[in-house]
Amino acid sequence: AAGAVALAAACALLPESRFVEAFLAASQGEDTVSKLLFYDEGETDTVAVVARDYGFRDPEAKSLITNGVAMSATVKPVWRYMSVEGHLPVLAAGTPRRALAIGVGTGITLAAIVSHPEVDTIDAVELSDGVVAALPQFADANRRAWEDPRVRLRREDGRHFLETTTATWDVVTVEPPPPIVAGAVHLYSLDFYERVKRRLAPGGVLAQWLPLHAQSLASARMTAATFLAAFPDAQLWLPSVRDAVLLGGDRPIALDGARLAAAWATTSTRADLDAAYLETPEAFLGTYLLDAAALGRWSAGAPLVTDERPRMEFFRTRGANMTDRDIGSILGLADPDWSFVTGPGDDTALLARVGRESAALRAYVGSRAYDEPARGLRAARLSLGTEFYLYGFGCATDQLDPLRAALDDPAGPERPGLRAHVEQCAQLRRHRGTDDRGP
Repeated sequence: AAGAVALAAACALLPESRFVEAFLAASQGEDTVSKLLFYDEGETDTVAVVARDYGFRDPEAKSLITNGVAMSATVKPVWRYMSVEGHLPVLAAGTPRRALAIGVGTGITLAAIVSHPEVDTIDAVELSDGVVAALPQFADANRRAWEDPRVRLRREDGRHFLETTTATWDVVTVEPPPPIVAGAVHLYSLDFYERVKRRLAPGGVLAQWLPLHAQSLASARMTAATFLAAFPDAQLWLPSVRDAVLLGGDRPIALDGARLAAAWATTSTRADLDAAYLETPEAFLGTYLLDAAALGRWSAGAPLVTDERPRMEFFRTRGANMTDRDIGSILGLADPDWSFVTGPGDDTALLARVGRESAALRAYVGSRAYDEPARGLRAARLSLGTEFYLYGFGCATDQLDPLRAALDDPAGPERPGLRAHVEQCAQLRRHRGTDDRGP
């Protein structure tokens, strides 16, 4: 006992920096941390926000770390999925007046919901005081969405909140910790989804993050099977390689072409979509991947996750985390059918553009899954609706502009490598809109 007291006293005398250093050293991806921006030890978790070294491709990117697990980030592929998760249920809901966001994280999903003026009220539920306190660190990405007068920020457990309210919502987004986090399983169980269904208004839609990289293939298939059991008309969208979005409601999903056009014509919504490399409706629709039938084929035979049988909690016995190659196996399940998009269904030209964006997405995912850069080049050349596929090469407009400015600075040093990169990007951009497989 005396030794324990002495040890506690010794720890109390250590500077806080020692604990922060130990926390970061034990966290995922600690080798890429370039700067600590925020640190908080709260009653539920320890939260840090760090800048990571992504190079010139994403120099402002930040990462949210909770209890040593990288929960989210503003690096563009992650930003893109969070934006889709916020916009998609608003666009698919019958009348998107009331929204509920369970899990606030960086606030990017919340910002996507807030960007739609037709949403009247938004309940944002977050368990972690540290995550809420860290929101200003991501203000350049979330546009201080939590301060919007329509938002009611609630510090509470999301599932408990659902079980103690009789309110209903037209739009629900759920971004729980990934399944590798102890206890997160109860936000992926059939019991939880049934509770969400009871709180959906008629025509309501739920969107949930499916982290493909933070669980085993067996665990991901269990998640899909469980979601499908609760929402038989579910869909899977894949805005980037490692982060999918599951979509479900009380009826088959339908997207109205007129509403899509109106969203991109709304200044606040368009700005949010552009920031996530979702510059056109075609690029947005091109991230749709699997309907319920294909999702059923992928998850066939997988057991359901329930509160009584939280199989996902023990996913380490079912294999390592999914690799990009595992994720690539999803591509061959089915060709997307956009018949759920109403209104412009007879617009052959529009559907052809959507198909082109879908082909670009598949080429991009394939390039990462099978380590084939040529597929990535094909994606960049195919797509006319988004610069997302140029981003990985450092050739997107917002990446090139500061590089060009540096080259044009007469007082700056000569940078032949940088100049060669800019010239190569110009060549790649000239080939956009083609299926050219040349060098």
